[in-house]
Amino acid sequence: MGKLRQTDINLLPVGSHGDGDGLYLLVQSATSRSWAYRYSLNNKQHWAGLGPANGVSLAQARRLRDQLRAEVRGNKVDIVAERRRERQAANAKTVTFAEVAESYISAQASQWRGDGSAHQWRQSLGAYVLPRIGGMPVGEITRSHVIAILDPIWITKPDTGRRVRARIESIIDWAVARGHRSEELANPAARRLIEMGLPKQPKNGKAHHAALPYADVPAFMRELKSEKTMTALALRFAVLTAARIGEVTNARWSEIDRVEAAWTIPAERMKSGRAHRVPLTQQALDVLDRAAAFNRQSEYIFVNASGKPLTPMACWIALRRLGEDDATIHGFRSAFKDWCREETDFDGELSEAALAHVLKDQTEAAYARGTLFGKRRRLMEAWADYCE
Repeated sequence: MGKLRQTDINLLPVGSHGDGDGLYLLVQSATSRSWAYRYSLNNKQHWAGLGPANGVSLAQARRLRDQLRAEVRGNKVDIVAERRRERQAANAKTVTFAEVAESYISAQASQWRGDGSAHQWRQSLGAYVLPRIGGMPVGEITRSHVIAILDPIWITKPDTGRRVRARIESIIDWAVARGHRSEELANPAARRLIEMGLPKQPKNGKAHHAALPYADVPAFMRELKSEKTMTALALRFAVLTAARIGEVTNARWSEIDRVEAAWTIPAERMKSGRAHRVPLTQQALDVLDRAAAFNRQSEYIFVNASGKPLTPMACWIALRRLGEDDATIHGFRSAFKDWCREETDFDGELSEAALAHVLKDQTEAAYARGTLFGKRRRLMEAWADYCE
C-alpha cells in the first residue's frame, strides 16, 4: 500500500512527496503537479517523468511505476536515456541535412572573418553536398554517403575535398548538439573514418584554381568590355586589381580614394587579416565610373538590381555564361602571377605584394609595407595595359 491518497493529491504543498518504491508527486506550485519515478542505475540516480497529476491518477501512476521498475530491474534499461534516443530518432526522421546546414551557417556567420565565408560554405555545399544528401534526414546519413560525395573530388581537388569533409563534419556535430541526430552515432564525416575509405592524397598535393592562360586574358577582357552588366564590371575590376572576388563584391565607395587613385580593403575582409592598399589604374577607375552610372545610391560599388552587393556566385555564373567553363575567378590571380614571372622584369616580391600574400620573412615584410606601393602602381599599370 502506498503512502499517498488520491484525495490528498491536490492538497499537498510545494515539494516532493514519496508514495513508495520510487514513485513521487512533484509539486512546483498550486497549479503544477506531476508524477515521477526515481530509480538507481550504475550507481546514479535518475528521474523519469510519468505525466501531470491532473491527467494521471495515483492508481495509474503506480501502474506506470511498476512497469518501469520491472524494466530497470529486469533488463537494466536506462529509461531516461532510452526516451532521449527515441526523441532523437523521431527528430532525425524529420530534420534534413540542408535544414541543419543552414541553421549552422546562420549561427556561425557572425563569428567568421570576412563577408564571404558564409557564401563560400553555401557555395561548396550547394555544389557538392546538397544535391546528394540535402533532402535526407540528418540522422540517416552514413559514411558511405559522405564517401560518395568526396570520391570524385578527393584526388582531383584535394583542398576542396578536405574543406567539404570538414564542413560536413561540423554540420553533423551541430545536428547532434541540437538533438537532431543520436549522440551515440559516430560522425560519418570524421577524418579518421573517411580517410580509410578514400585513396591517399598525394603529399604536399595542392589543388590549384583553374586559371585562364594569361595569353588569353586580353581577349577575355575585350569580351567583358562588350558586356553591359554589373557582373562584367566586377569581373573586370577583379582582373585589373588582382583581388579576390569576395573583396571585390563587397567593395564600398568609402574605400576608394580618387585623389590617390587607391582602394583600401579593410583588415576584416582580407585573408591575411591586414588592411591592403591597391593602386588603381586608369582602366580600373574607368570601371568604377561605369559602375557609378549603374548605381548611385548604395554604399556598395557592385550591386544587383535590388541594390544589394553582388555575390561571388553571380560572378561565377557570369563567367560560365561567357563560355569559360574550365576557368575560375580566383585563377585570374594565377594568370597575373604567371604573366609577371614570364613576361616582365618585375621581381617576385612585387607580385606577391600585389596579391596581398604574407611574406614569410618579417624584416622583408616590414620593408615591403613601407616602400612597394609606388612600384606596385607601375606593375599594375603594366598589367592593365596588357589586359586592355
